[in-house]
Amino acid sequence: MSPVTSQPTFNARFGVVVPTYNPGLENWEKWVQALQAQNCKPLQVLVVDSGSTDGSLAISQQAGFTVLHTKAQDFNHGATRQWALNQSFLAQQTENPSPEFAVFLTQDAVLAHPHAFEELLKAFEEPKIAAAFGRQLPKPEATWLETHARAFNYPNVSRSVQLQPIALGRRHLHCRQTLAIRSIPAIPSQLCRLSFTQLQRATGFSAHV
Repeated sequence: MSPVTSQPTFNARFGVVVPTYNPGLENWEKWVQALQAQNCKPLQVLVVDSGSTDGSLAISQQAGFTVLHTKAQDFNHGATRQWALNQSFLAQQTENPSPEFAVFLTQDAVLAHPHAFEELLKAFEEPKIAAAFGRQLPKPEATWLETHARAFNYPNVSRSVQLQPIALGRRHLHCRQTLAIRSIPAIPSQLCRLSFTQLQRATGFSAHV
């Protein structure tokens, strides 16, 4: 019997963007299953593939994901994700509602629990928030050093930061794309004027180090 998933307390329209390149069948199946178990369902899952040959594209298509293709040599972490947004969420001209938020994931970021999206989206109950990202958790087989690195970089504390005071340095204001969500109207014109939040208490996932 499938576990009962509670309904989300904060509802928002969002889509998911994930770049892929030979993620491996077993790993990709786990990724898809974890996403499908979420109590907050995306309007669309957009896979940006750079020429996978491991059979993972078939899993993406069977799951009903939209697949965009790009060449591996043309891939750029920021530009390719923006291109994907321009080709999909920002270009929708249909009567169907378009996403308000874009969730960016990586192919090895397996959502740790069914409320991950919900917890991340709750950040936007505060209207000044422009972006949020989640905590990285080590996989069970991680070494002690890998586990320590994740605990150090992603402590069990949530916090919000702003562009000011910028004197704290570039590391003071950053947003991990491994599990990140941004308000689509804030891409890119409003992003510099709003706040970021780092949700690290309840939005964790397992990720390869």
